[in-house]
Amino acid sequence: MKLYYTLNNGLEKSEIQLNMLELSLKSAKKNTNLDLYALYDGSENDTVYNILKKYSVKIFLCSCSFKESLQKYYNNNSQDIKHGLKRMLGCFMKFDISNYETEDNVVMYADIDTIFMKNYDWDLFKTTKTILAAPEFNKNYDIIKNYYYFNAGILVINIPELIERKKILLNMLNNNIKPYQECWDQGFWNELYKNDFEKLPLEFNWKPYWGINKSAIIIHIHGIKLGSLTEEEKILIKNIADTYTSCFEGLLYYNIYAFNFLNINNNQFILNLIDTLNTYCPKYKKKEKFTTFLFKIIYKLLYKYQNCFLIKNLYKYIFIKLHKRNPNNKIEDIL
Repeated sequence: MKLYYTLNNGLEKSEIQLNMLELSLKSAKKNTNLDLYALYDGSENDTVYNILKKYSVKIFLCSCSFKESLQKYYNNNSQDIKHGLKRMLGCFMKFDISNYETEDNVVMYADIDTIFMKNYDWDLFKTTKTILAAPEFNKNYDIIKNYYYFNAGILVINIPELIERKKILLNMLNNNIKPYQECWDQGFWNELYKNDFEKLPLEFNWKPYWGINKSAIIIHIHGIKLGSLTEEEKILIKNIADTYTSCFEGLLYYNIYAFNFLNINNNQFILNLIDTLNTYCPKYKKKEKFTTFLFKIIYKLLYKYQNCFLIKNLYKYIFIKLHKRNPNNKIEDIL
């Protein structure tokens, strides 16, 4: 099956974005048999273009085909997109996949903040009649105005169907018709496919704050980006942790996994993440301060003495025995 990305050269301004792009491409290439494609709004001299070529991605150099309609729509609604225009256009370009895919009826799309953990029999998705999509934050889907609200970061798309729905999208933009939930392209995907989509199993869009899932096929680094801890993201962690009690383990595990997969030593960020999680995750506010302190010491020793058998096993013990709420749910050795 073909896997599409849509992006622009605005990513070059962010090391976090470039790391996530490399993580997604490297994991998809190494762990799956998906054929990689990209719609790219940039040039052959760009850093992003060279990363795409490094992983043998077939690249279509293009820009969003309905850029003017988008700009008119957002200007009419008094939304300032000046600083986020490139990013927004990159998101909306996923509607343009139907302009370039002329062979297959069904393809997959993924945002760059994804990790492909293992392969799958992707041909099973070829019966998709509309789109396959998974929830946003709530595993059981948030219901907004009587519609199941889905995340558009990972989609399985029926191309002939998309061609027809895109006509509706253009009509909405040109006539200033708002989706029932505003959220850039995701709002319009939900409007076009409201209660008319197939549910993608959670394992194909698993969020780290849901906890550790060894059955997950695709991890979506959703909300809290790799290597980023803004104030907004800290508030998000606080809100999520109240609902998903495995938030601590999941965010810590998948961040460590990602940096190890990329061969990046981001020790200081992990230590900052531990402090943040200890502050905002309810169970760890008081009861296990010493555990977190001990984990930080072991983590520091791990990076100083990476080949030490004792340190590795102490690390595993602290992580598995003291930071796992379900002792029967074993964790992979990511070292």
